[in-house]
Amino acid sequence: MSDSHSEFIAAAVVPRDDHQGASLARAEAIQDRTVSLRNTALDALMALIADIKAAKEGGAGDEELKTARDCQRRGQFYVDFVESENSNGFHAPQESVRILGEAIDLFRKGQVSLRPLKTGSPTDTGGR
Repeated sequence: MSDSHSEFIAAAVVPRDDHQGASLARAEAIQDRTVSLRNTALDALMALIADIKAAKEGGAGDEELKTARDCQRRGQFYVDFVESENSNGFHAPQESVRILGEAIDLFRKGQVSLRPLKTGSPTDTGGR
């Protein structure tokens, strides 16, 4: 093995200093928080889709489902936007959290719009 190759390998395994360790911990915390919120948003999306399906199967028409479908489309766009940024929130953590929060709120509003239909949906908690 040449000396330059050995030096390169040795440089690659040098331990991180405290600053690098703190930066890495911060990046991981941001990404963990964003992934967790993204997963919450995706769960809310799937719940809304299940409720829309149940309402449709219960006889709801397009007009009755319009608000829920609109909320689903808009909220899903927000989740897709954050996902397409592809850094799990690291590049713009506050904006990612804000956008995911708006998506969750849209999904909730979509579910609320279906309440008057009383479909017995999969996510219906019986008024609790």
